[in-house]
Amino acid sequence: MTFNKNENGFDSVLLGIVLSLGLAIGLLILIFKTRYQTEMPLFEAIWNLSKKGLLTKDLLASSLPGLALIFIFSKLGKEKATIGAFVGVVPSIILTFWFL
Repeated sequence: MTFNKNENGFDSVLLGIVLSLGLAIGLLILIFKTRYQTEMPLFEAIWNLSKKGLLTKDLLASSLPGLALIFIFSKLGKEKATIGAFVGVVPSIILTFWFL
């Protein structure tokens, strides 16, 4: 009985989605914590500021690591992970343009 070894290693759509969304959300929280002082809960304060149009630059900046992740996965030859990273970046870009 032989087993086929996966030559691509960690090449999964789910890996790309999770890393891309995790980077976007993590960076948005980091940017918000360093730039704004508030006593409201974190996501409620982010929601209130985004409805006023004050977080569009921060939302766009939080999607940049996901775009870099797409580039890195494509250079490493991880096609499925590249597709997953792209799918993970799309919601943050949509939200950026939604709150303009």
